[in-house]
Amino acid sequence: MSRATHLSALVLAVALVATPAIGWAAEPSAGDPATLGVIRGLGFEQAKTQAMDYLKSHKPALTAQGEALWNPSEERPLLDRVAETLMLACDDARKLVETARNPKSPAPTEVPALLRNAQCPAFFRANLGLYIAKQYANRRVHEQAIDILRSTRPEYVVDPASYYFYKAVAENKLLLKDDGLQSIDRLTFNVQDAPERYIVLATLMKAEMLGWKEKDLAHAGRLMEEIEGRLEIARGGPKTQGKQKEVIAILDKLIEDLEKQC
Repeated sequence: MSRATHLSALVLAVALVATPAIGWAAEPSAGDPATLGVIRGLGFEQAKTQAMDYLKSHKPALTAQGEALWNPSEERPLLDRVAETLMLACDDARKLVETARNPKSPAPTEVPALLRNAQCPAFFRANLGLYIAKQYANRRVHEQAIDILRSTRPEYVVDPASYYFYKAVAENKLLLKDDGLQSIDRLTFNVQDAPERYIVLATLMKAEMLGWKEKDLAHAGRLMEEIEGRLEIARGGPKTQGKQKEVIAILDKLIEDLEKQC
């Protein structure tokens, strides 16, 4: 069989294995999460108090507008209420969120300066950071999403389930297996009252990641998916080129192994 024929067959196989098999993995994969205790987010009133205190101290004239965001009869995510309150209080926060939400804005290449400003309260940086990281993850800007979350103290966020879920998603897409499994375990075994949809999706991710192997066809497929995501957000630099070379090396080795069998 010719080398070109082998390559065509391998590329087709990569497309087929890029979609992971679904399984179930109920046991912790890294250490014993039970020793970490229960992780709880802030309740509605606590979150409202901290967000509104920040608004009142910076733009008291907008207090009534902020209060309208906290109508308890509306079913809205707690993190959204906090982020929108902080946007009222801080023009830089508003601009940052608007840019992060805009799918046509250039993908960021670093953690925004506002989220690195140590003069901003921990509550402000943690919750605004989590909200921004969610927007980045939804746009497949996983590197900056994970950089934000790694610099965020989860004990300050109002929604620790979203923190660990989106951290696990970014780690999964960046092929950071051990870190991803740890984040999934934190979400599954430690976060109190995590949404069922997060638990289900995290469990599926865990089953997939536990089956990962290095340098096989499925690994090449995952790398190709990562490359596609990087190119989609105009990340075609040296790092992407290195991953492309890694895919070619894996395929060349697999072709060589096949040729030896002929």
